[in-house]
Amino acid sequence: MRETTEMPQVRKVAAPEIFHFSVDYSKSFEMMKSSSQYVLFQNERITEEHFPINRKGRNGIICFEGRYFKWRFPMSSTIALKGIERVNGGVPWRPAEVEHMFALGTFKPEGCHSKRCVVSLGSIAVIGWERFVPCMGECVSFWNLGISSWEREWAVFTDFLAVREV
Repeated sequence: MRETTEMPQVRKVAAPEIFHFSVDYSKSFEMMKSSSQYVLFQNERITEEHFPINRKGRNGIICFEGRYFKWRFPMSSTIALKGIERVNGGVPWRPAEVEHMFALGTFKPEGCHSKRCVVSLGSIAVIGWERFVPCMGECVSFWNLGISSWEREWAVFTDFLAVREV
């Protein structure tokens, strides 16, 4: 894997760059998962045990802004995470968690779906000896949600989903 210490530069994305959606924290993990419209490959690993939802201080419906971060070269999860955290403009961006992926699959707000692999670095599951993160992608005419290794090198065509509360 090519590890770089170079800080990633954010690439401008096609409009709309920022989109809005909400997460209903009053729903259970299973309700969030089942209401999303993904074809859930590897769904036996997308469990509350592996990807617990952080409900601390969150009740009911919370509104978020979402944004995809893209870079011009392959990179590790660690470098992508540093790049997301580096970009601020008032309220800082943070990596999306599994509940944000579920919400995008439920509401499909205008402009939220990338034609590329989308990764959520905010939820990490340790399964066996390896760390995994949720990722979604388009496959023919449907969307799927699965998991992929944290340790991998992400390809140039990967989008990293980040969110902030509004």
